Amino acid sequence: MRKKQKAKLIATIGAIGVAALIAFTSAYFVDGDSAVNTFKIGHNVSSIEENFPSGKFEPGKTYTKEVRVKNKDSS
Repeated sequence: MRKKQKAKLIATIGAIGVAALIAFTSAYFVDGDSAVNTFKIGHNVSSIEENFPSGKFEPGKTYTKEVRVKNKDSS
């Protein structure tokens, strides 16, 4: 092959490669799914209830404590 033909072939292959790279890159950025998220804003009421023994506490002794969280929806 002559130098001119070899240079032309390399330039053509390079141009095709650059065109393919641009096409794949734009397809990557353009492709995507869309979704609509709907939500309702409301007023929530939360309360915490604690049940534990009253009285004098002694060091080193274990006591049981019950904690409950309640959420009430106002809608």
